[in-house]
Amino acid sequence: MEVEEERRLLWKSELQPESMLSVTVGRAMSTLLAARCRKLRDSISGLSLETLKKPSSLGSLEEQLVFLHTYVKDAAEKDEKLDDVLIPIIQHSLANKDLKRGGQDLVLINWLFQDEFVFQAVAKNTVDVIKAKDDRFICLGWCVLVRSLVEYENFMDQYLLYGIRDNYQPLLDILCLCLPHLSKIVTAGSVLRDGFELPTRLSVSAADCILAISKALTKKAKVSSTKSQLLTMNASSQSMTPQSTDTAVKKVKLPSKSSEGSMTEMSYLLWDQMDILILLLQKLLAWSRKSRVLHAKGVELVLKWMQEIKQRYRDIRNEADALKSGTLLLSSCWKHFGGLLYLEDHNFYQKCDELLEQYSSGIQYYMENQAEDHGEKTTSGLETRKFFITCLCLLLGRLDGKRFESSMSEHWVKISRILISQLHCTDEDVVSGAVCILKAAIFKNDCSSGNALDNKQMNMMFPQLLNLLDERDSTAKAIVMLIAEYCSMYFFYSVSI
Repeated sequence: MEVEEERRLLWKSELQPESMLSVTVGRAMSTLLAARCRKLRDSISGLSLETLKKPSSLGSLEEQLVFLHTYVKDAAEKDEKLDDVLIPIIQHSLANKDLKRGGQDLVLINWLFQDEFVFQAVAKNTVDVIKAKDDRFICLGWCVLVRSLVEYENFMDQYLLYGIRDNYQPLLDILCLCLPHLSKIVTAGSVLRDGFELPTRLSVSAADCILAISKALTKKAKVSSTKSQLLTMNASSQSMTPQSTDTAVKKVKLPSKSSEGSMTEMSYLLWDQMDILILLLQKLLAWSRKSRVLHAKGVELVLKWMQEIKQRYRDIRNEADALKSGTLLLSSCWKHFGGLLYLEDHNFYQKCDELLEQYSSGIQYYMENQAEDHGEKTTSGLETRKFFITCLCLLLGRLDGKRFESSMSEHWVKISRILISQLHCTDEDVVSGAVCILKAAIFKNDCSSGNALDNKQMNMMFPQLLNLLDERDSTAKAIVMLIAEYCSMYFFYSVSI
């Protein structure tokens, strides 16, 4: 009995140092995350390499930072988990998601990223967190934090995040490893209501996180692929154990197509996520069907386009030039699609009018060019018009009722002329997209005014629509359906009144 008690006490004493260390790390993280951002930045700027080498007695904010850096670097050298550091940062990101204050999480991570050896460890452990944790709130906070890291440029006016910027491309390389796990969260994250699929809070954040990472792959890399390859070498030169070096190399699969240039390299990485993006689009389409019909049309067009280019380039992976064209095509289009597909985007309305003008002017430009070239002889021009119509569906479909009405009222003359001209197009996707936008403008979604029809806009278009009925094709059928639906609704509201 005494032997068993002695063993228990011995076991407890052996765990004590580790427990005390966790408590100390927890206190340090609480102090740093509770500090004001300006004070935290000032403390970081006051640190030097000599300061980081001195042992800390813990007290001032600077000493807490020295302790944190020492702890993270020691853990990285031993290839130990950094959950005691990352979990508080993740929880802080979630708690301050919708508040103006905050930013301590980005400031701390940016500071840690300035040490390339520490960067590799923190980034790798960040990916390990989402793979290992089943806690929904941890996963939700993780998505919020990672999206902030990927979209760091949105915060550059508040914080100088050079550590994130300088390691941006290798960070994306690492974060792509978690996309399959995020895809599983999105796929399983639906609830049925009245026969429609609706997303959960976690699945919304996971979907937006996939969009943020994939959209970031369309940017021109600011860090060369040579630096990405040197990160592992730098890590090993700083007393990294052989075991931890092997782990880092296996976990971080850097692109092997460096000869294609950094932009093409990122495009290939995006191309490899094609199946994940298609699954995401299928979910976004299901979630949009009930309340955002116009946006759902845009998602449907993007999904169809993605499946077509996947099929088109599926059998030519060994043809370098053709595959390169496919990857660059995907990258150039996804740069726009990805931003318009966000479920939550606080900056959307700030850029809405600019994008609306850009996409409508794009259609007009290609219309005029093709008119000079005797119609739709060039496939590229037709595909470009389809791209702009798709973007308009996604953009206008995200606007709420009042904002949609104000945008239509301001730009209606130009947009209606452009859309009606697209009804002459031989491509069914262009026609269906244009008709869907016209329906959204005429059949108002917001019925609070007591009238869900815009008679003024319909009266302006009616003569032009009737002229299109002379043609016996899919366009005429679409116009017939549009006019018939309008007449039936007009009769219904007339009787109701």
